[in-house]
Amino acid sequence: MLDVKDSQPIVEIAINSEAPFYPGIANNRLYFHGTPNSETMSVILDKGLKHPKNGANTLARRISYSSDPRYSGGFGFIIGFEPGVEEIYEMPPVFARETGIKRDREYLTSQSAEFYLPGNTGMPMELFHSVRNAIGEYYEAGFDGNLLKSKLNDMVRKTERVLADKAVSVRGDSTPLDVHKIAQEIVWNELCGYTTHAYDNLLFEARELNKMREESTLDSAETLNGALEVINEYSRYTAKDYTNELRFIANIGKIADLGFEGLEYNIPVEVIEIGLWIDQLPATKKKDTFRSKFNSFIKSKIKR
Repeated sequence: MLDVKDSQPIVEIAINSEAPFYPGIANNRLYFHGTPNSETMSVILDKGLKHPKNGANTLARRISYSSDPRYSGGFGFIIGFEPGVEEIYEMPPVFARETGIKRDREYLTSQSAEFYLPGNTGMPMELFHSVRNAIGEYYEAGFDGNLLKSKLNDMVRKTERVLADKAVSVRGDSTPLDVHKIAQEIVWNELCGYTTHAYDNLLFEARELNKMREESTLDSAETLNGALEVINEYSRYTAKDYTNELRFIANIGKIADLGFEGLEYNIPVEVIEIGLWIDQLPATKKKDTFRSKFNSFIKSKIKR
């Protein structure tokens, strides 16, 4: 559960078809920057966010990228910004990557700041994991769109409660925060972060798998998963993950109410070909001796 007061419990309400996001949400301009302490935050809110001397990106689309385990720290804060088009480097709305202040500007103006959150609410990383769990359940349920929308609606409600309880507006009392709108944007940006990561995964995995496909070393889904275990030493990425992500990314613009209408990813032909090849592989290996030979080949050929 997200970090809200015990006196305000969140009631889980099943929603089958209500759209979790407002129309045009892909064009939202919500970004985040994590600070280690209140002193640093006060300087930013007073003078603006200074352009780093090394030119590094300092603004994250995803609130989880400014969370306690990353930048803000247990005693830090997360500042929500809505910068102008002229202030930052733009990225396609279909991607949720970090971005930076334009080189001709010394500061991102303090007027771009909208609100801040304590860095220790736990909400950002909870949301990070909630999105991934929801997508996993969506795949397991046979790409059930209503299930995914219901999960996203739950996340919006929970995020809204945290904002209402913890967020502090820096605009003044005359212009109160629209916490429902901001909650939708936070959740959508995190969902977009998942799709960005999945897209990057596909490009990487396709390159590696294509090398082995050309060598004709893979003859079953079983040996393919063995290859992926070696390529992805610290994860459990499988052939099924690849085909699931490919199907999701290729069709996300057609899924109603997810906010990706009219958006699409440029998927190279070879990425699609790998997906088709995976579908055609038999389930098990052809001979018992293949596993040891295959593992030896992988260790000699795969280069991270």
